[in-house]
Amino acid sequence: MKCSMVREKFIPYLEGEARLTERLCVEVHITYCYHCREELDELRELLASSRAAIRHPHPTDRFDLLMERIARNEAAVQAASPQRRWRWRDHAVRLAVAAGIVIAVGASSPFLLHSTRGIAPRQNTPAPVNNAAAYSA
Repeated sequence: MKCSMVREKFIPYLEGEARLTERLCVEVHITYCYHCREELDELRELLASSRAAIRHPHPTDRFDLLMERIARNEAAVQAASPQRRWRWRDHAVRLAVAAGIVIAVGASSPFLLHSTRGIAPRQNTPAPVNNAAAYSA
């Protein structure tokens, strides 16, 4: 039997699901084929370690303790969250007021600059007199 055909039967062989003829074919082949024997051993170790990980017991004896710790942590987070929320609201109000002031100053600055730039106050001076006749004689 070819190696590729035997390798297809490794998992059923290791799981005990292979038929008698398939088990015999795998056993005969691995006695003569070093590479398939090595691969079967590696696969056997991999399956054994994965089974050990799956069989790990869940903590039923400490479940109540775990739930208490979760409840305490949730209570602490809920107790702290309103204070943080109010702090952020205070900062938001301050930023909004500052933004309003900046916008008001920015919007009124052209008017302020125009009213003080280059416009001299009017003085009561008489209109210029045409003295051309006086100079022509």
